[in-house]
Amino acid sequence: MIEQRHNHFKGVFKRLVRVIYISLLVLGVVVSVGLTLELKPYSVAFYSYKVICDNGNQFDPTSKPIDKYDENGYKLKDLIKQDKLINFDEKQIISECEYKTVWYAWAGKINIPKNYELKVEKIIDERTVINQIKVGLVVFIFYNLILEVVRRIVLYVILGRKFI
Repeated sequence: MIEQRHNHFKGVFKRLVRVIYISLLVLGVVVSVGLTLELKPYSVAFYSYKVICDNGNQFDPTSKPIDKYDENGYKLKDLIKQDKLINFDEKQIISECEYKTVWYAWAGKINIPKNYELKVEKIIDERTVINQIKVGLVVFIFYNLILEVVRRIVLYVILGRKFI
């Protein structure tokens, strides 16, 4: 009698584990499909700047305290994901090239001709539909691997089944 109850409990527990496993598997499918749909394709272009001085110095003018202006001549405060070309204060760049500080331009003590070349590179950051699908597949596979490991641990600990 006790053996029958034990076997009955074991059968009920196995079915419960299967139901929970299938529920979590369906949840994984829903999460990975939702994540795939959420990561929509996009394309963003932004610019990278590099000043190459005649004396060999190189620097990114956006990382220095050099005044930045848009195409209309308005001073810019933020450079977060700029998708338009930026103009820089020429005297401050000359001062940075010559003295490694813009202080001389601010103080008005600069009378040096242009001694630099500004290189601008347009960088396009994009996510395609293929990338979107790859992310969804990776999430789904990773989720299933974790779920399978947890299932095997539960079955080993509670039922004593060996899988390896």
